[in-house]
Amino acid sequence: MKRPRLYPVLCFIALTHTLFALHKTFPEGLVIDITQAPYNADNRGKQDVTEIIQRAINENRDLNHPTTLYFPAGVYKVSNTILTLMSDTKPSSRGFLTFQGENEQDTVIRLEDYSPGFQNAEVPKPLFNAACPTPNEDKFQNNFFDLTIDVGMGNPAAIGLSYRIKPQAAISNVTIRSTDPRGLGRCGLSVCAPLEPASAFFKNLTIEGFNYGVQLAPRDYCLVLENLTLRRQNKAGLENHQNVCAIYKVNTEGEKPALVNSSQDGVLTVVDGHFKGGATEAAIVNKGELYVRDVHEQGYQTILLDKGMVFPGERIKEHASGTSLTLFDVAKKSLNLPVKATPEVVWDDPKHWVNVADFGAIPNDGSDDSAAIQAAIDSMEDKQCTLYLPHGVWTVERTIVLRGNVRRVFGNFAHIRFKEPEGAQQLPLFRVENTRHPILVVERLMVNTEPMPEVEVPKGYLFENHRKQTLVLKHIWGVSQGLYLGVTPGEAFMEEVACSSPVSGKDNVPMCYFYPHEQVWARYMSAQSDFTTLINDGATVWMLGYSTDKTGVQLDTRDHARTEIIGAFVYSSSIEEEADVPTFSTEDSDLSLLGAKVRMRGRRHEATFFARETQGNKTRDLVVQEVGREGNETTFAVPMMVAAKG
Repeated sequence: MKRPRLYPVLCFIALTHTLFALHKTFPEGLVIDITQAPYNADNRGKQDVTEIIQRAINENRDLNHPTTLYFPAGVYKVSNTILTLMSDTKPSSRGFLTFQGENEQDTVIRLEDYSPGFQNAEVPKPLFNAACPTPNEDKFQNNFFDLTIDVGMGNPAAIGLSYRIKPQAAISNVTIRSTDPRGLGRCGLSVCAPLEPASAFFKNLTIEGFNYGVQLAPRDYCLVLENLTLRRQNKAGLENHQNVCAIYKVNTEGEKPALVNSSQDGVLTVVDGHFKGGATEAAIVNKGELYVRDVHEQGYQTILLDKGMVFPGERIKEHASGTSLTLFDVAKKSLNLPVKATPEVVWDDPKHWVNVADFGAIPNDGSDDSAAIQAAIDSMEDKQCTLYLPHGVWTVERTIVLRGNVRRVFGNFAHIRFKEPEGAQQLPLFRVENTRHPILVVERLMVNTEPMPEVEVPKGYLFENHRKQTLVLKHIWGVSQGLYLGVTPGEAFMEEVACSSPVSGKDNVPMCYFYPHEQVWARYMSAQSDFTTLINDGATVWMLGYSTDKTGVQLDTRDHARTEIIGAFVYSSSIEEEADVPTFSTEDSDLSLLGAKVRMRGRRHEATFFARETQGNKTRDLVVQEVGREGNETTFAVPMMVAAKG
């Protein structure tokens, strides 16, 4: 029988899906397998493993030794709350755990049906509690990757995952579900808050059942969600309080509102939403600040109820509540830049991974491991495509070149202590070059996160990109002078990257410099810098979620560049000593800032500028007084700000 022409396309799609849905396995000793000694947890769903999982957590929490607890495919039966943080232990043992499943569909942590402690709906009780109280000074991070959390049947008090973030964290490829026919359960994902702002990135998150799919607590977070699926919620799919919540690609199905922005202080941004629901409700209910673009509904009474105003119809192309800001006479509409999904690469068989320790690199000894790491990279050939670093602190004093056959660098949240040799000037940690593979992924890496003397802080970037092929940076946390320097046109993708600088001064480099004609797609960026943070010098940059803390210019868009930011929380950006420093600077370029909250500490100053725009020979400023509130702390929301070349 002759196959139709569509057959090869369908085969390619099926093959691609299978390729990237392969179960994730790791070299021996790299992660802690919960089913192996000393824990030997049952993954057949027959024995209660609550105490075993809790023991593994208690014995491996250590900020100075980030650990991955690995759950092979199977069902893990639990009967009580699992605590990932403890308030009665020393700070160094209160965090940094990654919960890694083998595969989202096949790795299930399941609460027993009708568990006694989960029956009182008025007293919520989490299955996973990653939100235990800790002092402000503590830093911790719990990540959840590639697994399912199931609260079972008949557990109305259950919260799937109660989550607290500091300073940032990630959830990716995770399903949280109630298998109860009535969807019993308080909330799928409850994001709790410390006393100061924080942020998180959620990707490929599916929540089924519960009263609320996602509840975002009344704190100032920057919460970024991509590919969010919500089904069968009894009260609302997602409820946001006063957070900055940015969502790209959301699909919901249920009888209740899909998205609720329930506080006047909440800032909700939604791009590409599809809502299928009940005829008596609005798909989106807004009481705060809102920006939506390309959202669709089917079966609801109306698509949007915005501060009491009904928006009829099945689609909204673009809408911003409140006042849209422009400094020149331009159309009040966003750039609507094209978006590309972050590309994936093959997950290699562990027998083809290359260990830097096999080439003489020794963790925790303070000696330079640069030569050994470079030797490991240059040894890779044929099927050896993944380079990895075991746990520990690795000292690097020379630039490492990513080249040859490397396709993935897997840091497993190991620490790199990057020290430039004396007299060196702005040497990068990694020089990224073209490889034999069209896509290079560097992920789960921490750089200079331990205290170091200011004189040893490197003046260069963590990544200097000379690559014309695609580069992907995921889950990178650095304390350095700069994170990324583009040197040549190409495509770069970033997911949950954070960088802070312990020093300040006008001669320091920005967190990121984007090269002319480069194309960048970033999902959640966090920066703490007292000087210019991001420079877009002629590139095209699309960003979902931007969180800043400290002073200085947070974004400089220049030389015919294009920048679009969807969701931003700009904190402490006022500096009276340098009152002529704008938060956002645009020169002969295009910018659209969508769904931002700005908080400037200190007394209001007449010359405190929020935005400065230059087009041709004309420059105009927007000062804080024109958009902010009275008081010692100026806070205001920006549903949409547009700067555009004439």
